[in-house]
Amino acid sequence: VLSTMQADTIIVDSSTIDTDTPRELSEQVIKKSSVFCDAPASGDINAAASGNLNFVVGANSPDEFARAKALLAPLSRNTVHCGPVG
Repeated sequence: VLSTMQADTIIVDSSTIDTDTPRELSEQVIKKSSVFCDAPASGDINAAASGNLNFVVGANSPDEFARAKALLAPLSRNTVHCGPVG
């Protein structure tokens, strides 16, 4: 993904992993003039299908959070900015 990424791309990772990996990925994505946010989700497949997931988003700025929130909106009942990536 990183090798073909164009500038101003946004990547939103919804996995539930350690805090170091998103920080490392964010650094690599920033070098590509793009944005990385981590957004673990709470809910099951039915919540996803009905747009009722909850996301806690790590984003390095309010603008980056707004971009991630717009992408997550179709799946989300609630999206909260909880600080920087990681």
